Amino acid sequence: MDPVTIMAIAGGVQTVGTILGGIGAQKTAQLRSFDIKTESILSRTQALQQSRIRNDQTKEALSVVQGVFAAAGRDIDPSTKHLEKKS
Repeated sequence: MDPVTIMAIAGGVQTVGTILGGIGAQKTAQLRSFDIKTESILSRTQALQQSRIRNDQTKEALSVVQGVFAAAGRDIDPSTKHLEKKS
């Protein structure tokens, strides 16, 4: 083979490699974008779950406080009533 043909083949191989590298980089960027969106949804879901758990714990604690007050024959404290209205 003459040097011109070898140079042409090398140039073609390099061009194909560059194109394939660009396609790979594009796919990687798309997957990273999808991953970021998925993590965002997961974070929001976990925050909602934690909020719901804290709300349930607060309601349970208020129930216990009300039970203690009722067992002692005392009126419920105004601050407890306020918390009860908020939850």
